[in-house]
Amino acid sequence: LGYLLAVSNLKKAENGYSFLITNYGLNAPRCFSFFIVTAEGEKALDFSIDALAQFGQKEFSVETGGNFLALKIKHKNCERFIKLANDIPFENGENIICR
Repeated sequence: LGYLLAVSNLKKAENGYSFLITNYGLNAPRCFSFFIVTAEGEKALDFSIDALAQFGQKEFSVETGGNFLALKIKHKNCERFIKLANDIPFENGENIICR
């Protein structure tokens, strides 16, 4: 039960990437903050968590000049991170989407 998050539909654009986050679980991950990590640094994602309610999806676009893209999902009250359901590298709390 709870949440089960996965990324898909990664697309390379001229100035960055776009991708989709899908929640295959029954509840939204309300106690977590989302961050995009690129070669330039880390940036918080500001969006309504209701978009990731049961079977919800949210598309994101990220501008970056580099090839590194990761998603960090951190618990708001402790140093706990979510690993995505995808079979992708998970290092130091970062789900590495591409490098």
